[in-house]
Amino acid sequence: MAIKFLSSTRVRYLLFTALVLVHAGAIVYFLRRDTLYDFNVYYLASYSFTHGVDVYAIGYDSTTTNLPHWQALAAAAHIQLLSFPYLYPPLTAQLIVPLLGLSEFWAGATWLILSAVAFLLSAWLLGKMWTQPEGPSIVYLLMLGFIPILFTFLDGQVNGFVLLALTVGLFALNRRKGITAGAALAVAALLKMLPIVLCLYLGWRKQWLALAAAVVTLIGLLLTTIPMFGPQVLTSYIQNFSSTTRSEFLYARIHNQGLTGVWLRVLNGVADTATIYWVYLLSAAIIVVLTITLCWPMRDLPTYWRFEYALILCALLMIPQYMWYHMLSLLFIPLVTVVEYLWRHQRWKLMALVLLLYLFTGVHGLVFHKEFAVSRWLTLFPFIFMFLLWSLLGWMIRVERRAERVNAGSREESLGAAYNLGSIVLVGNAGKSESSVVQ
Repeated sequence: MAIKFLSSTRVRYLLFTALVLVHAGAIVYFLRRDTLYDFNVYYLASYSFTHGVDVYAIGYDSTTTNLPHWQALAAAAHIQLLSFPYLYPPLTAQLIVPLLGLSEFWAGATWLILSAVAFLLSAWLLGKMWTQPEGPSIVYLLMLGFIPILFTFLDGQVNGFVLLALTVGLFALNRRKGITAGAALAVAALLKMLPIVLCLYLGWRKQWLALAAAVVTLIGLLLTTIPMFGPQVLTSYIQNFSSTTRSEFLYARIHNQGLTGVWLRVLNGVADTATIYWVYLLSAAIIVVLTITLCWPMRDLPTYWRFEYALILCALLMIPQYMWYHMLSLLFIPLVTVVEYLWRHQRWKLMALVLLLYLFTGVHGLVFHKEFAVSRWLTLFPFIFMFLLWSLLGWMIRVERRAERVNAGSREESLGAAYNLGSIVLVGNAGKSESSVVQ
């Protein structure tokens, strides 16, 4: 009955409409709060680049000696100074250029609306990929309660566009449209660098056309920086790349749901920072090695390649030194992938565990994201949720790989039986022929 209900076209439209209304309400609310921290720095960087100011060069020491530079830029751009420095590739600032003619409010409103459209398109494409008719409704339900997306609106983050690019890459690769898949993953990598690993995955799975498209798109989009901002911006980005990664910083704040944030909070008072850093490096290395092992060996796309795609995405969200809560918006692809598998195979206990941690991850965003005295163990739910999805995807890959080997063995046995039967028939026919000759 529930499946028939969710399969209804009317229910699907109602859930999609509800999703639109929730996102619209969130946009109105966050615009009234006027705290689009990340959009503020995108706008400021875009304005600065178009006026010949290299913000990569004044990235750090941004809170002390360089602070007057940022204040002067904000005054010249007629916007508030909410956040700095700018730590993104040039493409994010390039997307803002068409909005520079608008006031800060309307530019922010346009950005949030486009972000909402990106999230809605991502949900629609993931729903189309679900193999069962109730799939789109379930995807819309999952997005309705996925709180990290609301935090993307809160900060005016670029995550919606990254998720859309990753989803288009997944959708196109599923339809073996290599050029579109490669180009989409390249766009994702130029908005936030982490998806560059998925471009490498294309080569690992011998999707050469898709890999070539990714390389060409990466180079082409980087070169568009020159006519738009000038050659010095691209050069400065390359020269200051290490500072944009913030690899020398460790963040213990509750916002950080990466491995470093988890270990810093769990081991606080137990070990010193240097020891915690080594624990982080070891645990990150273990996750990387296990992820590579699960995707081993190099070959064409297996039937379960979507699980590998989601597995890599989970690993990418766990191992950086900082992974803010809003960045978990990108976890939506692994979430849908796992829920679809569990739903199709009716693994209801595992489904209940996933949904429970999904709920706790949302509670974390609504309650525990603020910096106040709270048990360190209550700050770990988003990471545990990520780790659970990564673990389940690894298990799913092993199950499918085992089934693949069994099927291959069955085919070999069938071929062997057919060969033996054919040999018997040939021998029998040869015997009959010899008898006829003797007679």
